[in-house]
Amino acid sequence: MKDKATGFTLFEIIIVLAIIGAILGIGIYTMSQMYKSTQLSEAAGDVLSILKETQNMAKNNTIPKVVPSGVDKANSVFYFVLEFTNSASAPYGNINRYTYARKNGVWSPTTALDTKSNLKSRLINSGVNYSKTSGECKFVMFEALSGDMKVYASTSTIVPIDLIYNSTLNECKISVSLANETTVKYLYINAGKGNFGIEGETN
Repeated sequence: MKDKATGFTLFEIIIVLAIIGAILGIGIYTMSQMYKSTQLSEAAGDVLSILKETQNMAKNNTIPKVVPSGVDKANSVFYFVLEFTNSASAPYGNINRYTYARKNGVWSPTTALDTKSNLKSRLINSGVNYSKTSGECKFVMFEALSGDMKVYASTSTIVPIDLIYNSTLNECKISVSLANETTVKYLYINAGKGNFGIEGETN
């Protein structure tokens, strides 16, 4: 009497392959989501680092090495302004930093002494959005030596320096998101208390 043939049927092999495919699909999706989450966290961390760096520049009165000849460095108060902007022509935002001088209640000169553009996330050259929603922080100002803060929410395409300086807004948020993604991380800015950080994290 012949032994009965043993082995897998075609149907069993198809089932096993389907299970393996499903596991691989879930694993790839999970890894993709983890990668995006890491990107978003690092982009938010970069914004926090830029805020801290600018605050330290203000506290240390780190003014530009070269300033216009008419600026009275000895008797002026310097201000460092961060601008969070999104361009309609590109799917990502920029962070710009400006330095202003103020003497006897007047901006002297009325334009920025120094501009540092595109202080982007070190992570990605493009694809990060900042403060896209109305009412979020558009400008954050730090006063030299004291490090006192002002925040201003605006859709202005220019730096409304007087409006920022006279702003009475105490709190606002900066949103950080990746292009074409719905997940958002928020940084809170509390100008009244002089602190900021990433929501849900202890700094």
